[in-house]
Amino acid sequence: MNTTVFTWKILNMEAIMSYNDLTDVVRAVYWQLEGHDDDNKYGRHWGIQQLNVDDIDSSSFTSYSSLTESQVLTWVKESLNLYNPQGDGNPVFTTVLETQVQAQMDSEEIGSRRTGTPW
Repeated sequence: MNTTVFTWKILNMEAIMSYNDLTDVVRAVYWQLEGHDDDNKYGRHWGIQQLNVDDIDSSSFTSYSSLTESQVLTWVKESLNLYNPQGDGNPVFTTVLETQVQAQMDSEEIGSRRTGTPW
């Protein structure tokens, strides 16, 4: 049985230069979800997630230069899970996206692929 590894990545971010006495406030995040398995099958989903900046607590605000990919991925996943398609209050949308990527990988139309660069 093949093991699928899902990898979430931040591709880019847009920040508001000044907002409510804060600087460089991330407002939009361009993200990507990739899946790879042992047979080199590949699937991908990507999107742009708008973040809610209206309720930022200035005492816990992280400056732009101190952000980590892990922290921003947490924001993206939390925001995505607010849009739960099942409407039952459970944070499942990120799981739905991983299921869609797995379906791409299982489709014979997709086949094996490679991403990245040779360097």
